Amino acid sequence: MGHIRVRPTDRMRVGGVSDVSVHGGGFGDLVFERAPIATILVDAGRIVAANEAARTLLGVPAEGLLDRRLLDFIGEPDRSSVRSRLRELEAGQVRPDRLAVELRVDHAVRPVDLHLAAHDSGVVLAQLVTHVATAAAELRAERAFRSTMLELQLLVHDSVDDREFYATLIQRAVEVIPGAQFGSILVRQPGTWRYEFEAAVGFDLDGLRRFPILGEELFRDDEDTRARVVTEYPPPENAAPERVRWWLEDLRLGELRASVTAPVHLDGEPVAIFSVDNLDDPDAFGPTSVEMATVLGRLITDLLRRRGLEAELRAERAAYRHQAMHDGLTGLANRRHFEQRLAEVLALSDPSGIGVFFVDVDDFKRINDEHGHDGGDEVLMELGRRLTGTVRSSDLVARWGGDEFVILTFGIEESQADALAERLVRRCAEPVPLTDGTVVRTGVTAGIAWSASPTVSDDLLLIADGALFRAKAEGKGCHDLVAL
Repeated sequence: MGHIRVRPTDRMRVGGVSDVSVHGGGFGDLVFERAPIATILVDAGRIVAANEAARTLLGVPAEGLLDRRLLDFIGEPDRSSVRSRLRELEAGQVRPDRLAVELRVDHAVRPVDLHLAAHDSGVVLAQLVTHVATAAAELRAERAFRSTMLELQLLVHDSVDDREFYATLIQRAVEVIPGAQFGSILVRQPGTWRYEFEAAVGFDLDGLRRFPILGEELFRDDEDTRARVVTEYPPPENAAPERVRWWLEDLRLGELRASVTAPVHLDGEPVAIFSVDNLDDPDAFGPTSVEMATVLGRLITDLLRRRGLEAELRAERAAYRHQAMHDGLTGLANRRHFEQRLAEVLALSDPSGIGVFFVDVDDFKRINDEHGHDGGDEVLMELGRRLTGTVRSSDLVARWGGDEFVILTFGIEESQADALAERLVRRCAEPVPLTDGTVVRTGVTAGIAWSASPTVSDDLLLIADGALFRAKAEGKGCHDLVAL
């Protein structure tokens, strides 16, 4: 690169960084900028030009390097020797030198070979050559992070156990985030501002779960979505002694030196706190750690959003199933539901007495004529409620159609079935008040088929229907029971 010449008098920017020009023609500028080795020009200890490879290595944009000192990026143990060598080169010594130094980038230390040489007019050319082992380690770390992301993204879609997902997430986070030694995930409980620990690495999870953490007790604002480095952990004010002990012992906040915390939001609301911790170095975490924590924390959002969508889908399916198996007016089981349940009961090895009731509303045409269909609907809904309130919780009341109801009961003796029919008729004979203030006098007639053992469902329905027909022929507001 001897053809590159620096003219401090020109004072023009190169690569958006320097106020000193690099000359030798357009080709020379391009060679400097595109050189694969991180190359820096230093004037009086300050960076005046840096090529693309240097800016990438240092992790600082062009404008951020302007007038920064080269020593700002050198580890403390090596600064004295680098400072001395820079002064020698600036004073005119032309012997180049190579120093093995620690480069501090994003709070992380990287071993590099620093090549220094006098360049022009007191300007020193510095080249930073990363060790092959370091580059290989960085490549492995990048691959590990990508592999972790793939594993967790698949787990988001495939897992059925949220705690398994949280445990895997925090374990992988501690493995791949630079500086992470421990970690935990706090999840906000629905409808509250109380957070509880769902997973942890390096902590006693049972100990963590002894107390919840309230939103105001968090040592950072959960409304702020940005991941941040935290180095102070004050215990909650006016806390009980046992809670302070928990804060210091189980949460280990007396030992932590640094944490990266990433509040997780869903639809604008904080739902979780993702954290990784270090017990040794307050400078353990840099921008790379923060960025990784942010990305991994967002996987919790993906999981919770999926869980929300699944819950909506389940509710929607349940609503469709309910509509398919229930009467739209009364909310009772419909004919399909009744027949399905009857088949299930008859399939039992010992149902110990089965009763099928057909219940018909007396004079329902008159009710519709006098009070309209709305009044008739009110009567059907009220009678459905009375039938349901009279039978046992294990019995099934269904609307068969029109003004007919059916009831299925099992584990019942013949005498009990007869007594139940009498109570049903008596209860439904009570007047029905309508919303318009009028009162409807009505009643029901019932036919019952009772069997001591399983039989064919169609037989029971036909026999109950025949019993209803005979009861109505004898007079309304009564019942007839046939025992098989």
